[in-house]
Amino acid sequence: LVNVIPHNHDTSIFEFGLPDGVSLDLPVCACILMCAPGREHTEGDAVRPYTPISTNEMTGKFQLLVKCYQQWGDPDKRISNLVDSFKAAGAVS
Repeated sequence: LVNVIPHNHDTSIFEFGLPDGVSLDLPVCACILMCAPGREHTEGDAVRPYTPISTNEMTGKFQLLVKCYQQWGDPDKRISNLVDSFKAAGAVS
């Protein structure tokens, strides 16, 4: 994670790094599946799709727009809240 850009009160743009000159090169409407072990409401692994907001012309990074849902359900079970806890310049695996 290279940068977090606040968008509004509960949404941020998360920029993830790629090697220099490399694009995600995803087709239109493709998504990235994010897995969060133990975060599903039934105690299993949660998997959620996120569609990048960056275009394939962006190289060296890609952007995801993520809304954080603090008020609904168990905030510790939300993948968006996990992403929201990431710090810029931190590794994500």
